[in-house]
Amino acid sequence: MVQDNVDLYCEECPSCHLLFWISLEHHNRLVKSKESFSCPNGHSQSYSGKTAEQKLKDCIEEKERLRQYWDDSCAKSNEYYDNWKKVEKELKKIKKPKKKKRKIKASGSFKKKSKTDLKEVKKE
Repeated sequence: MVQDNVDLYCEECPSCHLLFWISLEHHNRLVKSKESFSCPNGHSQSYSGKTAEQKLKDCIEEKERLRQYWDDSCAKSNEYYDNWKKVEKELKKIKKPKKKKRKIKASGSFKKKSKTDLKEVKKE
């Protein structure tokens, strides 16, 4: 059966650098199956890397992993903040003991001396 329209893919042999054409359908099959094939000069080659679909799938998985990591990190951060706020509230509830002002009553030698008393002390 002869096809009128065939999409072609241009390939270059890594050994002899010969350009050759294969059908796009055959190229896609080779990329997915990773089978080896030969250039017209007989040099064997294969597609060993990841396909675009595999790369996209890996990117989506990595994105999901990072999103989960950040969600977990944010949740922990919020939990730490909430716990800190609770502790802060509890600390405010605890009343600090007030310092009592002590009044000292002057007696005997602690009495305030008048100016005349001071003059007498200087004379002695």
